[in-house]
Amino acid sequence: MTFKALLLENQPAFSAHVAEVDKAALPEGEVLIRVSHSTLNFKDALAIGNTSPIVRAWPMVAGIDAAGVVESSSSPDFRPGDFFYAPEDQEAVMAKTIPAGSVGTVDDVVGAALYLLSDEAGYVNGETVAIDGGAHLRTSGAEDLLAWTDADWEAHRASRG
Repeated sequence: MTFKALLLENQPAFSAHVAEVDKAALPEGEVLIRVSHSTLNFKDALAIGNTSPIVRAWPMVAGIDAAGVVESSSSPDFRPGDFFYAPEDQEAVMAKTIPAGSVGTVDDVVGAALYLLSDEAGYVNGETVAIDGGAHLRTSGAEDLLAWTDADWEAHRASRG
């Protein structure tokens, strides 16, 4: 079985990329979670930037703060089927609250994370980037934009010349 992950490697040179990783390549004694929601945490952002000696073992699947369902576990603290923040059957419910109509995936986050950690983003600082399918619009003061149709957006773009 494989899964998509943000993989950090240091051979032959450092790289951070989305890769299909075989479940068998995971270290012993771990908890495998079917993730429904995730964010990149600070330490792993440092690891992706390769500017701090934070990685202990290579290759490394960049850690994420995740919510989902435990698939398998060798830890006595977690059992298969345990909910880890958000149950799987809630994914469809949560997707209905997101204007894009689905919950995010690694692919949705990794491009922005890699950009923000790259030299090209050297002038960007103190910025919060909402990669949430438009969910932030529900509490942003721009709720009326959620009701706009494609025609409304097209008319708005045309009015800007």
